[in-house]
Amino acid sequence: MSNNNPKDGYHAVQTAEESSERKRVGAKAADEDEGAWQDTDNLPLEERCCCSALQRLASPYVFGVFVCVLNFFQSAAFSVTGSSQLSTIEKRFQLKTSELAPFLIVNDIMSVVMVLFVAYYGHTSHRPRLIGGGSLLIGLGFLLSTLPQFIYDTPPQFSPGLIGGGRENGSAGGFSHNGSSLLYPVCEVSTSGGDAGSEVCTEEEELSSGSLMWQVSWIIVGQILGGIGAAPIMPLAVTYMDDCLHRSSTSVYVAFMFVASSFGPLLGAGISGFCLSTHADFYKAPVQAQLGDPNWLGAWWLSFAMVGVLLLIVGVPIMMFPKKIRRRVKKAKDGERRKSEEAQEGEGGEDENMAGMYRLNVHEDGGGRCAYVKGFLNALRRLVTNLTFMSLLLGVCAMLSSVVGIIVFMVKYLETQFGLPASTAPMLFGIIMPPGSLLGNLIGGFVVKKLKLTKKGLARMVVVMKPFVFLLAPVFLLLGCSNRDIAGITTAYPNMNMTKVPLPNLVAGCNADCACPTEYTPVCGSDGVTYATPCHAGCLAKVENGQPNGTKDGMMLYTDCGCIGATSPADPLGLRGDYEHVAIPGECPRECNTLIPFMGVAMLQVLLMTIVGNPGFMLQLRTVDEDDRSIAVGFSSMLLRLLGFIPSPLIFGTVIQTTCLLLQSSCGKTGNCLLYDIVQFRYVYFGLIFSLDFLSLVLFIVCYCSIRVEKTPQGFEEMRSVHSDEVKKSETSPDTTPGQDKALEAYKESDV
Repeated sequence: MSNNNPKDGYHAVQTAEESSERKRVGAKAADEDEGAWQDTDNLPLEERCCCSALQRLASPYVFGVFVCVLNFFQSAAFSVTGSSQLSTIEKRFQLKTSELAPFLIVNDIMSVVMVLFVAYYGHTSHRPRLIGGGSLLIGLGFLLSTLPQFIYDTPPQFSPGLIGGGRENGSAGGFSHNGSSLLYPVCEVSTSGGDAGSEVCTEEEELSSGSLMWQVSWIIVGQILGGIGAAPIMPLAVTYMDDCLHRSSTSVYVAFMFVASSFGPLLGAGISGFCLSTHADFYKAPVQAQLGDPNWLGAWWLSFAMVGVLLLIVGVPIMMFPKKIRRRVKKAKDGERRKSEEAQEGEGGEDENMAGMYRLNVHEDGGGRCAYVKGFLNALRRLVTNLTFMSLLLGVCAMLSSVVGIIVFMVKYLETQFGLPASTAPMLFGIIMPPGSLLGNLIGGFVVKKLKLTKKGLARMVVVMKPFVFLLAPVFLLLGCSNRDIAGITTAYPNMNMTKVPLPNLVAGCNADCACPTEYTPVCGSDGVTYATPCHAGCLAKVENGQPNGTKDGMMLYTDCGCIGATSPADPLGLRGDYEHVAIPGECPRECNTLIPFMGVAMLQVLLMTIVGNPGFMLQLRTVDEDDRSIAVGFSSMLLRLLGFIPSPLIFGTVIQTTCLLLQSSCGKTGNCLLYDIVQFRYVYFGLIFSLDFLSLVLFIVCYCSIRVEKTPQGFEEMRSVHSDEVKKSETSPDTTPGQDKALEAYKESDV
């Protein structure tokens, strides 16, 4: 008796009549499916929209558009919180850079906690409602993050009524303000000999001094909600579309989702730039401070509110999609439909099965939950003991840590290194990142697809491309600015014997009796040196247009400054007069023309780093068994967060904090960093980035060396002389047995 089981290598003979009947049945079923789309009453309950009027929009293509928009807004939202607003939040809540970690990593921690629940329960639930609900939850979290602005008072030094005297175009001149004794304190000689350390603070001042982490708790709660809401979006959206579309179409939509995410930071940078150019308290009082003033505080909360509203808007229509959408079949000729079906059945490569990576696929041995847990643990054991997979994954973790350091702290680096305003730096960062990221992903994907790289070829591409990133390391260390000459911080006070006094030290003989506060509202002295405040410059008075404490508009001039040395011949103040021992608000100008070259090299670095991303991702899939791929994606996602996303802000924040020269201080408590050693900042920042990249290269080399070219399977030695067309023919021949199929597949894999 013949066996018709194709697994045994036998195939039943199909007559022409049976084949024709099968085609007619398939065509009829396709027509019925098409008719069902037009008749809502014939649809099962799970395929109906909540509103019958919207049934025509219940299409996987429309759903894909909404998900791409959601990914675009979500990427913009996390760009706002992750980098664009960092310095402003640090300034508003008087936080040290090392104290930003809870705010930055809580989102990823919640994603790690929720990923297994989503993988296990999500695919049996109403996925559009979970995805739309996740968008609503993220939006709610961002709106919740704005509450500190309305619950707590803004620190008095950032009051919109204070007039600071901004600096335009990097010059020390151009001031037309009457100043403020609170913002720019002059020296008031203390008769009791006290100093700033002996100040007496009220209860309210004590409460608002030092780190205000307790006020940031609202933002942390918002980030927790954002992490919970983001967990189901990507895995459930991919599997939902895969159930509604053919496999080849799913990969296209996944690509569009990644493209939308890559352009999200552009929107985030634009929103941040607009909001930070508006004062945070613009609705409370007339704003007299100007952008660039030391007391300027951008409307950080407004960007949170804007992206929160966008996420709320896009989440509502997604929730209205039905639980399931019937896979649409276009009318076609019988022969074309049959060929399409056969092509779909023959697809099994890892390049096409994108949705399978987001499904929790654990083999059971027929023993219920115990077998499920056993299969899950066995799969994890196979992954952990796979040297190729683990070395690759750890290398990606190291590389991701450096990438997170770039994404999170690059805006802060641009502000401190090049003296850019908080509203300009995010926009420049938005110009640097997305173009290189998109082009790098396209190039990497094209090379992998065109060359049809195997495991060894993918690893070779990663190892070859990675060293090019290190060629840029010396360039980044050179493309920067030098520290300004700041008295008592980076240089000694003029005319003062401070050779034995370690820096920084703002107290000198000329200002020892002034009781100066520890603030940084700089003034530029006529000697070309910057001073932390007029008080630290020893200035006893201020005049405007030559009139003491003048009332008409004009240039503020601080006079009788005992700490300021002889007038510099370079005339840094641009006063064009005979002025001695005077100062004006703002830092002294410096020459630094490396911003444009830095942006060009940074775009090249992003391009090279993202080219490696595509082959690295594909290599993760090919280094594990096909049955373990879904578990491998979940395991790698968790490990990337635990070893990449979560510790990176902690490490970078701690390292950057070591370069701080001057901390904000009040009532005996220290707050945020007011001034960094920008040369040291540059060295430790890029030194840490390239150290992590070097570690990733070492691990990638281990991965490459661990991939062995398998020997040609027995019985197939003669295939090396067979033409590629004959190999393809023998592969698709119905006469091959499963054992031959496996051996042939192993042979193909070994042919690097």
